[in-house]
Parts: sequence; structure tokens; C-alpha cells
Amino acid sequence: MKRLSTILAAALLFAVLLSSVSFAGKLSVDGYDFPNDWSRDALVFAVENGILQGDRHHDLKPQDNITRAEMAAVLVRLLGASEPSDLSAFRDIPSGAWYSAELSCAVRAGIFSGVSSTRMEPDAPITREQAVTVLCRTFGIVSESRETYLVFSDSGSISDYARDCVSAMKELGAVQGYGDGTFRPKAPITRAETAQILYNYLDAIADSPEELPASGRVLYRGSTALPETLTLDGTLILGAAMPAALTVESWSVTGDLVLHTGADTAAELNGLTARRLVCAAVSGSVSANVQSVWLWG
Repeated sequence: MKRLSTILAAALLFAVLLSSVSFAGKLSVDGYDFPNDWSRDALVFAVENGILQGDRHHDLKPQDNITRAEMAAVLVRLLGASEPSDLSAFRDIPSGAWYSAELSCAVRAGIFSGVSSTRMEPDAPITREQAVTVLCRTFGIVSESRETYLVFSDSGSISDYARDCVSAMKELGAVQGYGDGTFRPKAPITRAETAQILYNYLDAIADSPEELPASGRVLYRGSTALPETLTLDGTLILGAAMPAALTVESWSVTGDLVLHTGADTAAELNGLTARRLVCAAVSGSVSANVQSVWLWG
């Protein structure tokens, strides 16, 4: 499942559709009416990769805002995360809510946190700065420069917690802001805008070892173990569906290796050559010989 054309994704589903999403394979775009504007390529990518299906009429509703719960659900399914967390401290999550399982996994994986110790605000539209922050947590995106957010004319309105993530996504070209130079951190983000950010960041999504490309920023969301020998010119993100035991005999990754793996991860990465290891495993142990290790969650 590749998209290695233009520079460097994804949109989100409505609550009624989230339970029907499948990441088993590439989907057909037949029957969808894509807008003929800046968002078209990103929305096609989202549908092809099983991230967006739209309603029963295949209406993608690209200009609708995305809620926090919808964002959590889709990102958890992208990672293949399945380890739950206790959400009883959050008083605004109704019993039996459609999103409770996915939101629980998002909290456990370190992707999501509440707006306070007792409130999650799952049905509220996610803001642009919140969206950028959870995307960085999901894909292990880190930045060497912490002041790039200052290029936006409204940088003073960006919350402290989001500044590093806005800087990182701006450096990578995943976010550009608006024509007037603003970022608008407190504004809601639409389905099309979310699709565009991830489309800008990800070059490929692979569901099996055979689908791994030779280069690019690649998300591996498969459950089959990768070979002990591997070469990738770019960054490789390993999702939580990976087997807990991971042994690397000879991996050469020119960018980052991101481990967003699940519970009881047992990664022996002493045969890894990479610019950086970003470790965001839910639990377990990791052994590697790299110059720097960044921890998330």
C-alpha cells in the first residue's frame, strides 16, 4: 500500500462508521465523489488505505470538524493498539459509549490524555494544536529545533504543551498554516485538514512485510513479524499489532525507527543502524545500540 509520488495523511470517520473500518487491505475508491480542490489527493489516500469510508452514500464530509473521540479511535486503529486503560477517572465518558474501547487504548498507548484529571471532552471538536500533538505522539515525531512554531504570526496563542509538536510538524512540512501566516491553534480541525496533514507526513502504509517500500516515511500496521534483515531509506514506524518479540539481526534505517508497540514488548535491536530510536512501547524492554533514545507516553 504505497503512495510515493508527490511530497508526502488521513481523515477520520464518523462515530457510526468507526466500528466498520477494516485495515485488511487496499480499498477501492470507486463510488466516491472527491472534491476537486487541495484536499483531493489526501482524501483519495485516506480511502485507499482504509482510513476513511464516509457515510452509506460514500459522502466523505471533508469540511466537518473531527471530535476528540473520533481522532483517538482512528489513530488507535492505525497503530493496531488493543491494550485498554481504566477511564473511570473521567466523568464525562458515558457508559457504553461507542468510542470507549478505542479511547481507552489511546490513553494506554500514550496518545491521548484528558483536558483535566477528570474530563476527556470526547465529543468536543479537537483543536488544531491538540490534533498536531496527538499525531506527534502517535508517530513518534520529535524535533531538534523547539522554536519553529515562532514562524506563525499567532505563535503566542499556541499552548506551551503543543509548541514542540507544532515546531516538529512544521519542520517536516506536514503543517503549513494559513495564507495570512497564522496557525489558529484553538480552532477546530476538519476531516480534510487532518487528511492533508497525514498525507503530507506519511509516504506509505504497509500491512505486510511484502508491502514495505525501499524508502520514505512508512507506517507498518501489520501483525506479521518483519524479517531480521531489513533496509529502509527513511523512517519506519512500527505499530502495536506487531508481535511482542522483535529481534533485529541487521536493520539499516537512515531516519528514525519508531517503536509504538504494545504490552510486553521484547525488542532486541542490537543489529540496528538508525539515526535515532524513538521508543514508545506500552511496556516491556528494549535493547539497542544507538546514539539517542527518545521516550514518549
